[in-house]
Amino acid sequence: ELESDISLLRNSRDKASHARIIGFILVKCENTTVKEFALDQLNQIAEELEGDIFVEITRKATKADQVKFIGGSLQEYDKYSNAAVDYRRITKKILEIANKED
Repeated sequence: ELESDISLLRNSRDKASHARIIGFILVKCENTTVKEFALDQLNQIAEELEGDIFVEITRKATKADQVKFIGGSLQEYDKYSNAAVDYRRITKKILEIANKED
């Protein structure tokens, strides 16, 4: 499915969107062999694509699930949870890429 989505994005007739892939994010990851397999696959795809594409994970965190029911922001609810820390790291990486392009 991922390769199909990439193909659709690359071959889109709507070039005005300027959409491109800058990274892959695996969410709610636990330390399992499935995670390692998925990371290996995404790193391989990232290497095959043009550009410097990052591969990151967010760790599974109970606080992230809890905040869905409460509403609001994970950063406000528990900014020290694994997922909150991971999302800040990824956001920083995305902003660094955006600033390089300006």
